[in-house]
Amino acid sequence: MRATKIIFWILFVLAMVLITGDWLLQRVFQEKVPRVVMSSVSPDGKWICEIVDIEPSRFNYVLMVSAGRNRDGKQWGYGGEVYVCGMDSIPPS
Repeated sequence: MRATKIIFWILFVLAMVLITGDWLLQRVFQEKVPRVVMSSVSPDGKWICEIVDIEPSRFNYVLMVSAGRNRDGKQWGYGGEVYVCGMDSIPPS
């Protein structure tokens, strides 16, 4: 009886490891696809804000990008910040 319980628990733990391991491998090695959830430009046109969801991550990435311009009005480059926040903090679109 005791040997049967031990064998049962060994098989149960092995099955859980195999199931969880398969899920974890798919989660880690699955191709991550960025999707823009929301996008906005400041009234003066200097800042672009995008909320990007990178599937299958649990987080959204909020990109604040500033577009710099020289005296001729030509765009010369980008600089910005990336903020990471949980999925619950941003309502679904």
